[in-house]
Amino acid sequence: MLIAVSLVIAGGVSAALVSYISNATTSTVAVSSPVAMTIYDGDYNAENTGNTEPLILTSTGASDFTFTTIATNNANNRIGGYYVMVIEATGADDKMTGDEFIKMIWKETPWVNLRDDLNATGSDIINELCVVGSGGALKKLSVWANDNSDGNKKLVIFWDSDGNSSNKYCYGATGADESACGTAGGEWRVESTGMCSTLTPYLETDLGQTETRSVTHLNAGSSGLNPRSWTFTPTWDTNVSGNFSISSQYVYDLAKFATEQGAI
Repeated sequence: MLIAVSLVIAGGVSAALVSYISNATTSTVAVSSPVAMTIYDGDYNAENTGNTEPLILTSTGASDFTFTTIATNNANNRIGGYYVMVIEATGADDKMTGDEFIKMIWKETPWVNLRDDLNATGSDIINELCVVGSGGALKKLSVWANDNSDGNKKLVIFWDSDGNSSNKYCYGATGADESACGTAGGEWRVESTGMCSTLTPYLETDLGQTETRSVTHLNAGSSGLNPRSWTFTPTWDTNVSGNFSISSQYVYDLAKFATEQGAI
């Protein structure tokens, strides 16, 4: 990602001389992506920094394989974004149908307790995976598979880790319930209306930006939550055969990214 940064240089001296030294000078510079994303085959290894190339996989029927992804914040501020996987059928006749995996075990090292029902040794999140469509629409992986028997060459997969959340509050009017929220000048916000439902603004950060559910945060520097290492162990369905690649990305605009990837 390239970010255009304007550098303005100006100065002043005594008004008895001139009111400026020179006109303002503006320059555009390219800044590399603030988040570095890597992936490697196998379980977490503190000495493995990973690489940026997708993993090439060959399904062998009901077997497990493990890969680890690392997201590192190189910026000097906290960042919030979406952690997604891109799975592509690389064989000429291969396609992703959504039925490739019967399990998707996830764990994080060092352990971060995202939810009380998740386990440090690994939790199956297969029923919380969403296919991201062009424009950012989400659909449960199982539902997408049922509706798209012909499959697709590439799927963008997003883990809706807060999809079952029941958190609700009145933004802008502390303490007001739903019936009084609007009258009090607030906005009633609901974190989730169901797994893989539309991502709507829920939280307000100290930077004045709205966030949705299932955002993954990366802290600045090395003060915890940076880097974040997520390990996945999918289990192939016995009827699957073909060649596939898997990569992970950390994206800010889920809709734009899915569209760029040619998502369905």
